[in-house]
Amino acid sequence: MIIYNPTSRKEIRFIARHVRRLVGLDTERYFHVVDFLEQTMPRIIKGFVYDVVEDEDLPGKYAQAIPEENRIEIRQSTYEAAVADDPRARFTIAHEIGHLLLADEVPDSYVAYARRNRKASLRPFEDPEWQANEFAAELLAPCRLVAGMTDKRIKEEFGVSLEVARIQLGKIERGAQ
Repeated sequence: MIIYNPTSRKEIRFIARHVRRLVGLDTERYFHVVDFLEQTMPRIIKGFVYDVVEDEDLPGKYAQAIPEENRIEIRQSTYEAAVADDPRARFTIAHEIGHLLLADEVPDSYVAYARRNRKASLRPFEDPEWQANEFAAELLAPCRLVAGMTDKRIKEEFGVSLEVARIQLGKIERGAQ
């Protein structure tokens, strides 16, 4: 199990905002995640590649990041769905991008490879899956831009699922900004 350097929601939000600024979308509602994957990722991560693979080549996964190879593999059906603006597929790709960018943000000396017994649990801010989910949600629907909106409006204008819209609104309500 890989444990990333502990990264707070605030730090992840900062990184996501930096990414949006990088492509001139800091205040825009819709983030073009496929364009970012194809055009920007190769410019910001040396040696970055993504592969669209047959669905059967990724059993049980929609996509996967391989940080040590600066590579993302995406099922063909997931990629095609993201191109067609499917919210779940867009989130999946943003999540995998998050794995690479968050791993890239952490100096190698701070990334701990640890084996834990199954009874031990990670604190959320150490868990790469939590971190990638936080990154994807903040990249696609930043709390600072969705504040005061309804979940349905967020879904429509930001291209995310109702679940992501509600999660982002919940963070605002709880003051978890």
